[in-house]
Amino acid sequence: MEARRIADKIRTLEKPNSPDGECFMAELSTAFTALASSEDLECLYHMMPYKEYSFSEIKGRYGIYVFVAKEENRNRKIRKIKHRKKERK
Repeated sequence: MEARRIADKIRTLEKPNSPDGECFMAELSTAFTALASSEDLECLYHMMPYKEYSFSEIKGRYGIYVFVAKEENRNRKIRKIKHRKKERK
C-alpha cells in the first residue's frame, strides 16, 4: 500500500530532506503514479496521517513528492478511509 510505504519512509528520516531543508519528503512510487486515477490520488491524500502536508513536483526532477512539515508528528499511523459505494443506474 502506497500510503503505508510513504508514511514509513517519512518516519525513518532523521532530518528534513527537501531541497530547502524545511520539510520531510518522499517520492510517490512511479508504478503508483503511472497506474493511479485521480480518485486513487485523492484516497492516498486522505490516508496520510499528517495535519500539514502537500503533494507537489520539484522543478528539475521527475515525479510527485509528499512534503510533510518538519514540526509534524511523524509517528502516526495512516488513516483508514471508507470507500464510497458507486451508485447503480
